[in-house]
Amino acid sequence: MFAFQLTLGCLNCLMIYKLSLRMYSREGADKLVGKHNFEVEKVAFRAAMLYNVSQTMVYQVSSYSEVLFTFLQLLSAFIIHPQPSASEKGGHGVPSLARIALGSLPLVLGTFTRSTGILGTCLPLYFLAHKTIQQITQATKHSNLLSRGAAMVKRAVLSILYILTALAIVILAGVAPIVYVTSWKPFQMYCLSTLQSEEDLAIPEWCFDAGMPNIYNYIQQ
Repeated sequence: MFAFQLTLGCLNCLMIYKLSLRMYSREGADKLVGKHNFEVEKVAFRAAMLYNVSQTMVYQVSSYSEVLFTFLQLLSAFIIHPQPSASEKGGHGVPSLARIALGSLPLVLGTFTRSTGILGTCLPLYFLAHKTIQQITQATKHSNLLSRGAAMVKRAVLSILYILTALAIVILAGVAPIVYVTSWKPFQMYCLSTLQSEEDLAIPEWCFDAGMPNIYNYIQQ
């Protein structure tokens, strides 16, 4: 377990370093902060070291889920944010739909790891919203009425596809893991198993909650 945690910690450092370089490259680092590439690499290296050499090191040498959760969140950002091309540097490149969908998969596992992983869905949803608005605004730029109508139909279909993808991400990376962890799996383990047991065991009170039994609400009470 120690080796596994340590390996994940090293991968997290590497991804923080690479993501820092990508973010600076995408924003045009030399113009933004007036530094050379070597200085930007130093900033990225220090950011990675700050993650590793801090009070959070206790999580990297213990059997906690924080390191795995961080790895999945960084992996999602690493997939969604590609290395910018020469034409994109200094601009705001929007990742492709395939990258957004693929980068959302680690978020599903991240939400299973920790419930706060649902906040990670904001990243792909932001880019999907950006692409949807982009499709709507660009459809009105054609001067010819026929080409404008064809462009509007095409971009309307793409916008619907982006919206459906956003809904799928919310359900798969947000709603489904939370419902599974807080309701279905506990209900299966503690309620159904007790009913099916041959022993005379008491059924937990929260199993009779109206609507959907939720062990998390019972624990909070």
